[in-house]
Amino acid sequence: MTDRSRRTILCGAAGLITLSAGCLDEADVSDDVDGTDDVDTDESEPEPAASDAPSEDDGLEASDTVSFDHNQPREADATLLPSADRARGWLADRELNGERYTAFVDETTFDDSVLLGLEATGRSLDYELALETVTVEDDGDPTLVVEAAVRRESDEESGRLSGQQLIGVGQLVRATFDGEPATDASVTIVDSDGESIQKTLAVDSASESTEASGSASDADGA
Repeated sequence: MTDRSRRTILCGAAGLITLSAGCLDEADVSDDVDGTDDVDTDESEPEPAASDAPSEDDGLEASDTVSFDHNQPREADATLLPSADRARGWLADRELNGERYTAFVDETTFDDSVLLGLEATGRSLDYELALETVTVEDDGDPTLVVEAAVRRESDEESGRLSGQQLIGVGQLVRATFDGEPATDASVTIVDSDGESIQKTLAVDSASESTEASGSASDADGA
């Protein structure tokens, strides 16, 4: 082999080594960029919806409910439960002694919460009192507005047979405020006959007034 041929091979090998090293460097840089992108993606994930700026601060921090049913049919009604003792007595009158109910009351801080007992009659075992809305209206004095309606559960929801028996259905509703709770509560319940019962409760004094309207009252007036 001539000296020139040998030099050509050596130069070619050196060039190949240099090219390979350059490719490896680029690969390392590419890997670093990908890793940085992954971190940036994690940090830029959207915040939970609760952290988005609200359109209006109504003071309502959270609302929680626990549903119930029992074998005592009840007229559509709403009761303000201003203390733990009052709430426990209300539950005892309806023989609702399960831990889920007592724990719900025990977890309530009455200084910044409003606790309501809603009830009505279901036509059969697969009926429930469904809570529809919990909002606050503020026209000077904040009012807690609650709407509920008696409805028949689907087979998937109830998981039980549709026995023809009148039952009591209801909800315990707790509204927790960021600071002072609402001074009044307005509750609307649509019963299984389609009659709407509206009840206004003064939180401070626990006074109440009731209005009824709907198909039943319209028929009476006819």
